[in-house]
Amino acid sequence: MVIPKIMFVTIKSASQKPGLYIYIIGSIFYNLSWIAIIVSAESSWSLSALGFTAPAYTAIIWFAGIGLIGEKSFFKINNSEN
Repeated sequence: MVIPKIMFVTIKSASQKPGLYIYIIGSIFYNLSWIAIIVSAESSWSLSALGFTAPAYTAIIWFAGIGLIGEKSFFKINNSEN
C-alpha cells in the first residue's frame, strides 16, 4: 500500500487526472474500512460479510486508479499501431 503512494506521477493524458482522483478516493475508503474493522471489531458491520470484506473490495477502487494513472506497462506488449 505504501509503494503506490511514493510513485512518480505525471498527469499527461485525459485519463490520468480522473485516475488520480479515483486512486485518492479509493485509498481513503480502503484505509477507513481497515480503521472501522480495527476500532469496532465487535460491531455488527465488522462482523458482517460486507464489512469484513470491505478492505478487499475497496482495494479494487485504488487499483483502478493506479491503472488509469499508469503511462506505460512494465510488461512488453505488442502494439499493432507501430
